[in-house]
Amino acid sequence: MLPADRMVAAFRRIDALARDTGGPYGPIPTELARELAHGSRSSGRRIVTDPVDGSVLDVESRRHPSSAMARFVRARDRNCVLPGCSRPARDCDLDHTKPHTDGGETRVDNMDPPCRHHRRLKHAGTWTPSQPVPGHHVWTSQIGYQYITEPGPYLDEQV
Repeated sequence: MLPADRMVAAFRRIDALARDTGGPYGPIPTELARELAHGSRSSGRRIVTDPVDGSVLDVESRRHPSSAMARFVRARDRNCVLPGCSRPARDCDLDHTKPHTDGGETRVDNMDPPCRHHRRLKHAGTWTPSQPVPGHHVWTSQIGYQYITEPGPYLDEQV
């Protein structure tokens, strides 16, 4: 990211270029493009958002989830995702189902909220998770037993 004063200067240059060319589209100076792309504090990444509400659905090349993605995952999986654990997701860590170090991407379909205890068991190799459908987890024990967890309903049924 550029410092605020340099960012304002960059936008002023882009704005002046747009006025000179008759519109907001077109080329930007090479020097400015280089500064925006390769600045020591610049960060460029693709961000996919929901067209209806603008929530973040995917962020390219990011190790930690955005706050919007974290809120979504915790709303989807309201508790620790290991079978039998009822610790609220707000008190759980967020973790990659497929580890980031093994190529797991930071996406809603590869994030889950295990509690600290169960996250340690996962990383110790006691449990191996998979997430075949976002929010639906299959946990495999060391001896091959599989346990499935699914997200609960968002609304209580009316009786």
